[in-house]
Amino acid sequence: MNRLIELCQIVGKRVPIWTQGLGGNISYKDGSILWVKASGYRLDAVSSNIGLAQVNIDRFKDWFFRQEVNEESYSQGIEQSTLPLKNGDFLRPSMETGFHVVLKSTYVIHFHSVIALLMAHEYRLNCSRVSDWFAENGFGSQVEWLDSIRPGLLLAKEIHRRSNASVWILRNHGILLATENPDLLERWQNFEAQFAFSFGYAEMAELCMSHQPLILAKSLVKDVKLETVKLYFPDTAVFLLELSEALDGKRPWTENLREIWLATLLLYKSCPELEELPLSITSSVRGLPTEKYRLKSGDL
Repeated sequence: MNRLIELCQIVGKRVPIWTQGLGGNISYKDGSILWVKASGYRLDAVSSNIGLAQVNIDRFKDWFFRQEVNEESYSQGIEQSTLPLKNGDFLRPSMETGFHVVLKSTYVIHFHSVIALLMAHEYRLNCSRVSDWFAENGFGSQVEWLDSIRPGLLLAKEIHRRSNASVWILRNHGILLATENPDLLERWQNFEAQFAFSFGYAEMAELCMSHQPLILAKSLVKDVKLETVKLYFPDTAVFLLELSEALDGKRPWTENLREIWLATLLLYKSCPELEELPLSITSSVRGLPTEKYRLKSGDL
């Protein structure tokens, strides 16, 4: 359990290069129990008594593998599989509980890495070059490349279908790592920096290795002008209304919204031609039952 909390803190402090606002989720399996970041909490807020939910793995699988499962029943399955904490409270588990459960690894680490989006972009341009580079630098057959997929049930199903990997690059979303040894996270950090440098993203490479990524990121984008919101991440689409209102001066900026916008500016500066989420996702993700709960419970 202590290692899970440590991982949440490590990822949660690497704003905005690894996480922004309420995004990202990390889990640990202890027998038949899954401990996972609760919905509506920041990773850097997780502690022994804050922000972790308990899930009965077998009970959730009964819901997930039903032939007629849909978004509504998936959300119900998460709710019905949640276990009370020692103080009697029920915290709602992450909307991505599905892939945390179906992957067999003890630790599953998911976060919204900006470098992962650049990786997916370069892979789309020249998959052979990127695949060869990954293999030459220690990540080859264990990597799966996924196209843009709506978070929640659909993503969990696709991860289950391609569950033999240990690394999944999620286009327009981020990275997913499954491991028995959480030291993989440090190896991945170095790997991201190598990738950014090798593929011409020098400033991003520096950001990857910075001990103060938030300060450096702000300095890198201080002169970047962007008139419209670029929908690079699912969370950008989920919080598009709030983000647009903040940009128009109709709503105060919060820490969470600023971090999403900062990641957007970084990606736009690094790769102006970076593709955005498809309309099929941007038009539907905010209305998911699991996202409605997060919008209601989270501090935007």
